[in-house]
Amino acid sequence: MRPEQRWVADGSLHKIVLGETRINVKLEDEACWINPNSASSALVEALLRATGSDSATASKLAIAISEWTGTVSVARPRATVMEDYQNAGLDYGPPGEAMETLDELGQVLGMTPTVLASLRPHLTLFGPPEPSPTSADAYVAIALAEAKTQSGGSLGQPPPDVFTTRITAIGHGPREASVTRAAIVRFGAVLPNGYAILAWGDGF
Repeated sequence: MRPEQRWVADGSLHKIVLGETRINVKLEDEACWINPNSASSALVEALLRATGSDSATASKLAIAISEWTGTVSVARPRATVMEDYQNAGLDYGPPGEAMETLDELGQVLGMTPTVLASLRPHLTLFGPPEPSPTSADAYVAIALAEAKTQSGGSLGQPPPDVFTTRITAIGHGPREASVTRAAIVRFGAVLPNGYAILAWGDGF
């Protein structure tokens, strides 16, 4: 990358060559997706409908997700919630706190593998309560427009000088060797050193 080049988190693919290794790097804005840990039930419900769930299923799942994360607007007695899970043959209930991984959604009452597979590409655990209005994700854009119409307002964005970016690098080397690494990095003047690494691994 030449010094004058600047990359933006728009999903574009950038290519780097280091000796015999080719590296494809992609930057994506985490605010393009919906964060089930902090998004409103209305926004999650709208996304469920946009990705194929019927209205009744979307409504029940959105409430169940908010009960799981502890963000439900009208809380039911815990004993009642636990009874629902027990009646479904489950020996656990919602923890009432933020999810650590998106895999937890598979444990939410009423969630199916099919629904989760449709939902997951449009989710993140590192974005703001409300996605960016310029999200390139068509399903998120549909859900955001619907939720805003219903609520008549915005749920709030992070400070304007704070950005969270997903950086994915795929390296291809000799003998068809290949490796993928991804990181979630938050940038902002209010952070120590101007950035913070939130997650690192093979992919998210």
